[in-house]
Amino acid sequence: MSARTALRESQLPLRRCVICRDSAPKADLLRFVRRPDGEIVISDQDHGRGAYVHVDSPCMSEAVTQSKQIAHALRRPLPEGLLDRLGERT
Repeated sequence: MSARTALRESQLPLRRCVICRDSAPKADLLRFVRRPDGEIVISDQDHGRGAYVHVDSPCMSEAVTQSKQIAHALRRPLPEGLLDRLGERT
């Protein structure tokens, strides 16, 4: 591995999972967004306050059963339908 490749890997954007508090590359996490109008969606493109959860790990299961960490990070309670859709993904 060249120094140039190592530099690129070190510059990957990292985000912290709100469930387990581990940092991971942004591409490995699912983003919950509170849009400026207050709606909460799952998206990596929308603007607004975000909270990240690992996609393929026990974090996703825990996010479905204990959504308090996500709601706290977004500073707003999660809508019930959002958790139902999240439960279908796991």
